[in-house]
Amino acid sequence: MFPFANGDYRSPGYFLLLSALVVAGPAVAQQPPGSEGSLLRGSAVPEDSRAYRPSGGSSIPAYDTGRRTPNAPLFDSASQTPNYGRPRPKVDKKTRYSGRKAISAKKLPPTDLYRTAPAVVRAARTQPPLADAAPPPPTFAAQQAPPPKRRPRVDADPYGPLGVQMGSVNVKPYLDLQAGYDSNPRRSPTKEGSPVLRGGLGFTAQSDWSRHELTAEATGSYLRFSKTPDADRPEGSGKLNLRLDILRDTFANFELRGALATQRPGSPDVPGATINQPTVASFGATTGLTQRFGRTEASVSLLADRRVYGDAELAGGGVSRLSQDNYNAYGLRGRVGYEFTPGVKPFVEVGADVRKRDEAIDSSGFDRDSSGFLARVGSTFEITRTLTGEASAGYARRVYNDNRLPILAGPTLDGRLVWAATPLTTLTLRAATELNETTVAGAAGAVSHTLSADVSHALLRNLTLGAGLSFNDTQYKGAPINERTWVGALRSEYAFNRLLRVRGSYAYEKVDSSQAGASYNAHVFLLGLRLTP
Repeated sequence: MFPFANGDYRSPGYFLLLSALVVAGPAVAQQPPGSEGSLLRGSAVPEDSRAYRPSGGSSIPAYDTGRRTPNAPLFDSASQTPNYGRPRPKVDKKTRYSGRKAISAKKLPPTDLYRTAPAVVRAARTQPPLADAAPPPPTFAAQQAPPPKRRPRVDADPYGPLGVQMGSVNVKPYLDLQAGYDSNPRRSPTKEGSPVLRGGLGFTAQSDWSRHELTAEATGSYLRFSKTPDADRPEGSGKLNLRLDILRDTFANFELRGALATQRPGSPDVPGATINQPTVASFGATTGLTQRFGRTEASVSLLADRRVYGDAELAGGGVSRLSQDNYNAYGLRGRVGYEFTPGVKPFVEVGADVRKRDEAIDSSGFDRDSSGFLARVGSTFEITRTLTGEASAGYARRVYNDNRLPILAGPTLDGRLVWAATPLTTLTLRAATELNETTVAGAAGAVSHTLSADVSHALLRNLTLGAGLSFNDTQYKGAPINERTWVGALRSEYAFNRLLRVRGSYAYEKVDSSQAGASYNAHVFLLGLRLTP
């Protein structure tokens, strides 16, 4: 027995044997393949044996654990690598059944619902917005809310005209063609009805600018009476507004305006023998500057206007020169307002103007050049978009150069309020006060007050019904003349599409005058088409 057989590896014999193995190992490894002294290389192993048994009887496992070529060396002589025998044939994985894959015992995380799932949409509607929720801790990033789903845009007026785009300004032109009957075209006490044809043109314009703003509207028409040609008359009005944003709180405002109307033969300012409809044209301009100081807004404006009268044709063949009463007006106006709330802005406004006639002395021998003053207080309204507009009350005074003419003065009421009672019904209230010129001998002028109400209801998306009522009271200062006018109207409009619509209207007009031969009433029926390209 060796000394280290019992575990005594510290004996001298153990170290001697270990040293002999270390010395003999390299020599055995350097023997060529096939040498008789090699137990690992070139050894012939019986074909039916899987282990090499030396003469000592001990069993050493063979290197070939599978089937191999008989008498094949255990090592390849060329690459000096172990030879494990014949290579196994390759098996097609598609035809080989590998069994069912193992299922992991670990549970998979739950899947998240997609953003448009009904449950997610209902939860988003009931939960408060992310901004109202408590902020996340400082160590965590804030969770972003998913973007809201875009809903298709709803056209508020599917039958409204689209207009023509001219650069960044949208223009909506229209053409009116109407026919009907007027029971009193001349607006005289003696009625003589006549069929009437009415043709009109107009447009509205709105800019689409990031800064500044431009708005414009104009309309014009001509009425042709087949039985009473002398009653033919034009009508028209227009306005253009331009706002320039100079600085954040500084704006420049410009306005151009114009109007065209006619005077009836029975008017106090027209000779009694007049057979035509004398025209009255007015046009003017305003330029101003507006400055904001926090909630306070101040503006100053310069005004210039021109009024032109047409001559009257007399029954005897003569002409009455009403054009000698043409005049120019120049004014200055200031306004200060304070915004108490985003929808209510009270203001105070004062103004002064002078009127200069082309001829200082009129046909009656009076010098009608004058100077006037106006002061009023009011407020603008914009309450949740249901009540918008402006209303004011004040006092106006006009003094004439001729001392024989009395002072023209009186309270004023002006405004325009739009009340959206329902999404389908709109009520509009208007009030206006004017100090008008006159040619009546001894009268300084006429104070005119007008009140009107108009209601519009959309019975269908393409069918609109409307009704209006107005009252006007005109008193001549210095002459015993007083006129009251009532006008009632019904109208309807049916749109086939954006381009074509049918319009019908009925109006009743009645005038009661203290002057003999000036009262009248009239009924007007019109039916026609409107083209809106």
